[in-house]
Amino acid sequence: MNIRCVTVGKHITAQGELVQELANGEAIVLSGQRQVTGKLVPALNSNMPDIIRSAEAPAP
Repeated sequence: MNIRCVTVGKHITAQGELVQELANGEAIVLSGQRQVTGKLVPALNSNMPDIIRSAEAPAP
């Protein structure tokens, strides 16, 4: 699962599971039961997916 954040308009953001990245630089995320299209927010930390994975899976 890849969690991403998109901006929708000037002051609205949505966070959810990445569904699809579009050719125009926008993306679709699944937020709750709603698909939201917006501009991807860049990750601040390049190893963020590793941190998320480590939180999801118990340590061996």
